[in-house]
Amino acid sequence: MSHESRHFLDRANLRPVPARTVHTVGARVPAGAVTLAAEVRNLTDNQVADLWGYPLPGRAAFLSIDIDFSLSGD
Repeated sequence: MSHESRHFLDRANLRPVPARTVHTVGARVPAGAVTLAAEVRNLTDNQVADLWGYPLPGRAAFLSIDIDFSLSGD
């Protein structure tokens, strides 16, 4: 979970960017030389902006497979 309090876009504090909370969840499953991973960012699909007012991405899902091809027996 990432939470940031309210920011302002100008020095006079007249243009606020509201506070935001973004949830991320993920899991990794090692299985010998192969590791499977899954992650979902911005789980609740909050429509938020960064410090400069640009919109941040909505919900995003990632899957990965990591294969260890090392020749050692470890």
